[in-house]
Amino acid sequence: MNEELEEKIEKLENRVQELENYIYTEGNDLSTLDEKVDSLANKMDLEVEDLKSIFDFEKDQPYLIKDLPGSKNIEKQHKFVTMYLTVLKYCYNQEKIKSSKLKEIAEDKEFMDTHFGNNIKNYTPYIRTMGKRRGTKYKITHPGTKKGMDFIKKLVEGEE
Repeated sequence: MNEELEEKIEKLENRVQELENYIYTEGNDLSTLDEKVDSLANKMDLEVEDLKSIFDFEKDQPYLIKDLPGSKNIEKQHKFVTMYLTVLKYCYNQEKIKSSKLKEIAEDKEFMDTHFGNNIKNYTPYIRTMGKRRGTKYKITHPGTKKGMDFIKKLVEGEE
């Protein structure tokens, strides 16, 4: 019985070691994040520094660091959401985001208002709304990623 138990403990210890190695090497997404940012910049014919002038690429999520042009909040909200979800999709492999998380990320922006959720929900065909109330998630569509890339390019080139 002790030998069986010792074998099981040894297997578990080996598995824990394998998982720790994965976390500290392959699972650490910092180096691949740089590659993904580079890939997104290449898709838009931009330099990586151009993207980094708009977004701060943290390990777990991007942060918008540039002010968005536009005269109306709804216009800025649409730009923000398509740009943000495009970056999430290509750099963080995340196509959906909870509405509460998106509001939290955007809460310090000057374009936030009480109509944010409805403005995003009604931004079809670029954003798809899934779920209801507290379970609402937003998903970027293919036309949405194209729109997001277009907004990013125009912002970099100073056309917006």
